[in-house]
Amino acid sequence: MEFTHFWGHYLKQCILISIISILLLSCTCAPSSELERALLLSKNNRKELEKVLDHYSCSKTDSLKYKAAVFLIENMPKQYSYSGSFIEKFKIELNKHMELSFLSRKVIEILPFRYIDITSLLQYEHDIEIVKSDFLIYYIDYAFKLLGENPWLNQISFEDFCDYILPYRISHEALDQGWKDSLRQPLEGSLKEIIVFHDDKKYSSFHWSRNLGLMFDLHYASKDFNIANIHFERFECQNSSLAKLFFYRAIGVPAALEYIPAWANSNGHHYWVTIIDPRLRDVKFEEIVERKAPKIYRRTYSYNEIPISTKKEYIPDIFREPFYRDVTTNYMNTSDVNIEIDNLLQIKNDYGYLAVFNDLILRPVCWGKIENKKICFKNMGRDIVYFPIYYQNNEIHNMDYPFILYANGTTRKIIPDLTQKQRIYLKRKYPINSEKTVYGKKLIGGYFECSNDVSFKNATIVHHVVENPNLMCTKVPVCVHGKFRFWRFRNDRSADIAEISFFAKQQEIKGKVLTNDTLMYNLCDNNPLTYSSVRNVVVFDMGQPVSVTEIRYLPRNDANGIYPNNEYELFYYGIKGWESLGVKVANDDYIVFDSVPLNSLLWLHNRATGREERIFTYEDGQQRFW
Repeated sequence: MEFTHFWGHYLKQCILISIISILLLSCTCAPSSELERALLLSKNNRKELEKVLDHYSCSKTDSLKYKAAVFLIENMPKQYSYSGSFIEKFKIELNKHMELSFLSRKVIEILPFRYIDITSLLQYEHDIEIVKSDFLIYYIDYAFKLLGENPWLNQISFEDFCDYILPYRISHEALDQGWKDSLRQPLEGSLKEIIVFHDDKKYSSFHWSRNLGLMFDLHYASKDFNIANIHFERFECQNSSLAKLFFYRAIGVPAALEYIPAWANSNGHHYWVTIIDPRLRDVKFEEIVERKAPKIYRRTYSYNEIPISTKKEYIPDIFREPFYRDVTTNYMNTSDVNIEIDNLLQIKNDYGYLAVFNDLILRPVCWGKIENKKICFKNMGRDIVYFPIYYQNNEIHNMDYPFILYANGTTRKIIPDLTQKQRIYLKRKYPINSEKTVYGKKLIGGYFECSNDVSFKNATIVHHVVENPNLMCTKVPVCVHGKFRFWRFRNDRSADIAEISFFAKQQEIKGKVLTNDTLMYNLCDNNPLTYSSVRNVVVFDMGQPVSVTEIRYLPRNDANGIYPNNEYELFYYGIKGWESLGVKVANDDYIVFDSVPLNSLLWLHNRATGREERIFTYEDGQQRFW
């Protein structure tokens, strides 16, 4: 039965709830197979869980609470906490930080569980075997109390209520009966004021999330620090999102943790919190405007389908927990992708995967069941290169060539043509981030000039910056006659510059920076990752008058271009994986490779430094990054 409009002030709707309860569950109903399975798994704890069911089965007005109890118990078997000596030591260290808020402590308690070298030493404490009746009754009653008090919950569905208000835990943190009360009590006055004085918008969960978020900022961590050799960053996306989720659940805003396991066009992953509003499909589209998401998952308390192999094959960690729901279609246009497995491949697995290139390796983002040598991958994000893979002995193997799923939903398999080769010119190993182009933009309007007078009387202007160099090195031919001792860059505003160098017929001329600011020496250290903030002017003293034929300047940089003396290796992707096309040392701000197969998927690796590298195709004489 669907529940959409029966919610209101709980205590005022007993009659309506009584009518609905007749159609739902009563004390004479036989338990569902899922409930019975959960009770069997509870072992010696079964009596405690049955106490909860008995508690709410005595009154027809409690039939919805009974249904909520069934929901919690049915989905409890795979919920767990960690225990072990490390956890005990970690708590001792955490308790030394008296300045931390209760909310901060809840988040920090979860930090160790991200590291497999820690969790492998810990033991599981399964909720189904240890949760007591008074614990569950407390959380069920608390959730229904919120339902009766918060007007923005009036139109929430029962399904959403169970997944996003009712749960007693967020992740695998230690069970704590009082955490919701501890977070809510200091805000009681503010919450009451919000409820009373904002009738016009009180039914919008999204609206109230913004107001309540301001309160959250006052109750979260004030600084970063290390504890037991684990670094806590308060604004790191997973930490701040967990904190918000604890906060929202405690005060009755339906919310969920969203998760992108791997970006498809950059390194890393991402977390954020979304507000569940009955009027909206989703409210956080800005999270995926700049970067491409192959999949978006939502953490729920209820079970979702996961791969379960009958052949004891390796299943990646990301797909072993049943608490992640695919919500990709809430955010973007998607396509179903069908893969046919070549008959020559003797794959005996039950499952295959689609992976993306992320942080220099392939990371699986979606699973599919192999049926008759075919797999259908549902709801895949578009404008992305995917790699069909499977696992053998815990190692990745290719199922087919990679393919592009274009923005219009069409696909193209990337098969290198080994019979046709081309010469390619490469200028970067990673796409230019739009946020970083501001560094070059601040150089516009600046100019270089020279003089034999340190005060620059009768100076000669040799170059005006009129275009954004966009992280690239700009080479300026100098066409002035004569020799000059002092050279400078002048600008009306502050600008971040990585390198400024002067040449006479390809021979670099070293000058001294006339400044007391030691950071200015970053301008001539040949390191693109260091930079100086030039405020108005920087002067170079060559020691004697010199004839300069070229000036080179580089704005603050990400070191993802091509730099002289760095060693680069180019790869193309074949059916067996990455194949090397050779190693070269750059002697300019670009590098050339010959004999590159047409229609290849390519990867340029800097063997000297850096981890920001993206795959690309070479189209119409240009790199197209994916």
